[in-house]
Amino acid sequence: MGVLTTGQDQASQVHYAPLGKDLQQLAIGQVKKMTLNGTPLAA
Repeated sequence: MGVLTTGQDQASQVHYAPLGKDLQQLAIGQVKKMTLNGTPLAA
């Protein structure tokens, strides 16, 4: 989930606006719900 956390430091280098802390936490929560054949994709 580095792209949602530490990767935000690089957002301005590629002309993207970084996600706010609240939105980062919401996105991480959604990623943690994702599964493949019943196995979570993220811990």
